[in-house]
Amino acid sequence: MSTQHQVGGTLIEGRQRAIEAAIEWWATACGTQRAVSPEQWDGLEMLRGWCVAPEGEDQDALDSEVIATAEALRARAIKGE
Repeated sequence: MSTQHQVGGTLIEGRQRAIEAAIEWWATACGTQRAVSPEQWDGLEMLRGWCVAPEGEDQDALDSEVIATAEALRARAIKGE
């Protein structure tokens, strides 16, 4: 089974790297060419589908992990960590 995930038309090796790339890509798209800081992230449910799972991997589980990771990043940014 492939471990490559698709983010923005690019194949990325490794689940965690792909999750991070999807969040960064989404934040940049929301900021229109400039990444929006995590404290400003809103509507994280819109992250669903930004990281495409390889065949045989559960897309819903991946989407949930992407959103949970983004929520944790936002919480840390708000706390100033």
